[in-house]
Amino acid sequence: MIVLTLGKQLLDQGYMDNWYSSPALFRQLRQRDTDAVGTVRLSRRRMPPDLKPKIPRGTITARYSENLMALKWHDKREITILSTFHVSDTQCEIATR
Repeated sequence: MIVLTLGKQLLDQGYMDNWYSSPALFRQLRQRDTDAVGTVRLSRRRMPPDLKPKIPRGTITARYSENLMALKWHDKREITILSTFHVSDTQCEIATR
């Protein structure tokens, strides 16, 4: 996969945006002992189809496949992420300016 070739020096850093994120890439990174997390487009191949419908504001839904989690939440807008090391009850503190 071209992303693995281009990002060889970045292995073990694991954060990316939705331009690169995909279930296939995250599985390959995990096989190389590299965890990853990043936003993902719902139109990517092998994304769970039941995450595509709109969800109510203030809700979270997650799907798991082996060591990969796809999570969608709706605050001001819907956000979808993939992660190889988080679970849906992971708490995240967001810094405000």
